Formats: sequence, C-alpha cells, structure tokens
Amino acid sequence: MVWLFPAASYGACCLLTAWKAGGVKSSSSAVLWGVGAVVLPFLALLWWVDSADSIKAISPVTAVFTSEGLSTGNFGIFSLEARFSWHIWHHMFLR
Repeated sequence: MVWLFPAASYGACCLLTAWKAGGVKSSSSAVLWGVGAVVLPFLALLWWVDSADSIKAISPVTAVFTSEGLSTGNFGIFSLEARFSWHIWHHMFLR
C-alpha cells in the first residue's frame, strides 16, 4: 500500500508529460500503464486483506488480528481532541 501513492504520483507526471507531448494517443498508453501499475495492485491488495480477514475472523483467537482490530490497536481511536490536548502532551513529556 505504501508504494501505491508514489506510483500514482509518478503515473500522474507521466500522464501529464504524455498529454503535452502527443495528445490523446500517447495519453491513453500512459493511462493503461497507470492502471497496470497502481489500480491492479490496489485491487489485489483489497482482495488479499478481505480474504485474510475472513479467515482470521473464523477463530476467536485470531479475530484480534483482523485489519480492523490491528488498525485500532496500532493507530488508536483517532481523536483530534486527544491529539492536541495540553494535558496529554504534558504527561507524555513528563514520562
């Protein structure tokens, strides 16, 4: 997933360059390369996560390792109030 954003950025640069150089024909080639380099891996990633999560959800022992469980554990509950709270930052600094 980390590599999809740089690949999409590079693809957008290639598309812009192709559009300026050759118009629609070379732009369609850049779009096809972009689909192959970004969209197909992204769809494969979504399929893999869904398949793995459905297998993990079967067992109560591994249910905590689904992507939903891990994102809550890794990133916490996203709260802007907690992120910018002086009280929390003060205690983090003290520790």
